[in-house]
Amino acid sequence: MDSRLLSLCGTNTLFLAAGFLRWKKTKDDTHIHRAPLVLVPVRFERRSARSPIQIAHHEDDARFNLTLLELLKRDFYLPIPELEGKLPRNKSGIDLPRTFATMRHKVRDAPGFEVLEDLALSTFSFAKYLMWKDLVARKDKLLQNRLVRHLIDGDEDSYGESESSAPIAPKEIDRRRVPQGLLTPLPADSSQISAVVTASENRDFILIGPPGTGVLAGVLSRWT
Repeated sequence: MDSRLLSLCGTNTLFLAAGFLRWKKTKDDTHIHRAPLVLVPVRFERRSARSPIQIAHHEDDARFNLTLLELLKRDFYLPIPELEGKLPRNKSGIDLPRTFATMRHKVRDAPGFEVLEDLALSTFSFAKYLMWKDLVARKDKLLQNRLVRHLIDGDEDSYGESESSAPIAPKEIDRRRVPQGLLTPLPADSSQISAVVTASENRDFILIGPPGTGVLAGVLSRWT
C-alpha cells in the first residue's frame, strides 16, 4: 500500500487544509463542490489542564489531496503528475503560491473550476479511497475468485446456474424439506427461507434482497 496514503489515512484525521478547488460536475449543475488541496496533518496539544490548547504539526508530512488528483484524472481527464509526488518547496517550506499556480494552470480550461486560497481546520477521512486503491492494485488476484469475478464482470442472472450451485426456488422448499424440519426463530418470508435452505446446503450463490436478508440467512442456516 502506498506510504503516502498511509501518512494521510492513519489514526490522525485532523488536517490544516491550505487552498481549495471549487467546481461543478456539469455546466448546469446547481451544486458546487469543494475539495482541499494541501493537507497538513496537525494535532491539538497543551502542557497542562489549565494551559491553552495549541495546534501542533503532526509527525506526518504534508501532502497534496491524492483523492482529488484521482478524481480529476478519472472523471475529468485532468492528470496532474506535478503534484503527485513531493510538493514544491521554498526557503520557508512548502511553496503554496507555486502549488496553487500549478493547479490553476491545469484547470484553466475546465468550465466552473476555481482555485481558492482559503485556509480551514477540519477532519478529513480517506478510508474509502484507501479501500478503492487497494482493490484496484489487487484486481488480478481477486479475479481468481469465481464470485468476485462475477461481481466485477458478470450479471446477476448468469451466476449459479449449475445444478450444484443454483439457489433453491421458494416453490421447491416443501419438496426438499419437511416443514417441521425448518426451525426459524426469526420471521422470514419465502424468499428468505429459500436463501436459508440454499445456504444450509453449502451452495455458492448471490443473494439479492432487502436489508438484513443476508444476515438472516446466515443466522437461520445454522439452525436448519
